Amino acid sequence: MTDLLDTSVLIGDDPVRNASAVSVISLVELASGINRPGLSPAETRVRRARWTAIESMFAPIPVDRPVLLAYLQVDQAVRSVGRDPRPRRTDLLIAATALAHDLRLLTRNPADFLGLEHLVEVVTP
Repeated sequence: MTDLLDTSVLIGDDPVRNASAVSVISLVELASGINRPGLSPAETRVRRARWTAIESMFAPIPVDRPVLLAYLQVDQAVRSVGRDPRPRRTDLLIAATALAHDLRLLTRNPADFLGLEHLVEVVTP
């Protein structure tokens, strides 16, 4: 089964795995990190180079109608276990992408996806 790489995996030392996919949401998160205030010019260059490399390696999966429909399930699942989905919308959109495309979700932060175990297979590297 193909893995959808969460942003936490993409920023790691060895982000690329065989048979992997990424969500456009992860590229948005990485792009946001490039422009963070207070970064040194060297760190900005490193982050921009990483974003460029990842963007060129993958054809990111867009947020389309199937992902939006899957998000409804993800949102409901998170709320059903008493969690507020608002602070984790980008993570949950990544989970919805995995659900819509029948992908395993590879993350270094499995706690971000609590309550989704019955919808998405969440694995750590």
